[in-house]
Amino acid sequence: MEYEVVFVCPYPTIDEKSDGMMQRIIKVDSLSTNSRIYLDLSFKRLRHRIDIFESERGDDVKVFRGNALLHFFKIYNIIRKSNKLYIHSGYSAEKIVPFLFLRKTIIWDVHGLAPEELRFQGKLVRSFAQRIISKILYSKAKHIVVVTKSMQKFLMESFGERQGFIVAPLIGELNISPDSTERNIIVYVGGTQKWQNIDKMIDTVKNSDISHEIYVPTSELDNITTRFSDCKNVLVSNAKKSELVEIYRRSLAGYIIRDDLILNNVSLPTKMMEYLSHGVIPLVDYAEIGDFYDYGYKCINIRDTNILKSLNLNKMREDNYEVMRKLLIDYNHGDSELEDMLKC
Repeated sequence: MEYEVVFVCPYPTIDEKSDGMMQRIIKVDSLSTNSRIYLDLSFKRLRHRIDIFESERGDDVKVFRGNALLHFFKIYNIIRKSNKLYIHSGYSAEKIVPFLFLRKTIIWDVHGLAPEELRFQGKLVRSFAQRIISKILYSKAKHIVVVTKSMQKFLMESFGERQGFIVAPLIGELNISPDSTERNIIVYVGGTQKWQNIDKMIDTVKNSDISHEIYVPTSELDNITTRFSDCKNVLVSNAKKSELVEIYRRSLAGYIIRDDLILNNVSLPTKMMEYLSHGVIPLVDYAEIGDFYDYGYKCINIRDTNILKSLNLNKMREDNYEVMRKLLIDYNHGDSELEDMLKC
């Protein structure tokens, strides 16, 4: 075999490395020590070329950039000479549907629920196409890599029982940091995107009698300041990511407001991981987010912030630390399983 693994996805450039999907691609790449090539395919690109990049660990990575239709036979020859086909998301699979029926070891890294994402965006035709692709991937893949147990459960309910799942969120090192620092603020770490429900949060703040200062560290200073202009006890400040840990240590609770959607039910919000690891009690509208609910995390409904003073927040905090410890043990096991599979 010329290549042990063919990864079907773009290879991140320097400017793209902060993107969530690209970060996952980099993490998976770091687990693969075998010869590999990336297929960065498009339906618009007219020419093809092979680029060589230096990976995070210092070796060379080949990237074939081409058109999924015009360069069909070149793509076929690359896949034919490989052992494993690692497909990052259903969106990448759109470009190689005919090759899913070759006798190759297929690994499908789901990332997110593409059909549901597209339906939520109103793109019904593409959503339907993605559902068909998901069914094919579900039946053809030897291994299906998901970020949460909730996502595994949803896929099994949608397409039937099967083996071969690996729950590997690849979150890396995450320190659980209990401390005795005086906590006297409520925090909101997030942006103004619609799915973060900032308008619902602002309405809640306006209509509550919270006596604590609400601190909003942000890189969108002007936009966020304008949005909170009519709210009392809200301090908006420019803050770097490196400063968040200290802010969390001073925070009683933190807003993370999500709607009751399957996309939220199966997700793994970085913000929730950070809150629980640093003793910040989540303030939620809908509690069933990712695996946290099934593991028994403690949270407070945004309409009940008036009872903050009467709750045993220290006990809730300790319960959440324990939830995170259990989650990390299970998740790290899945990460190791994925690493072993890529090295085989």
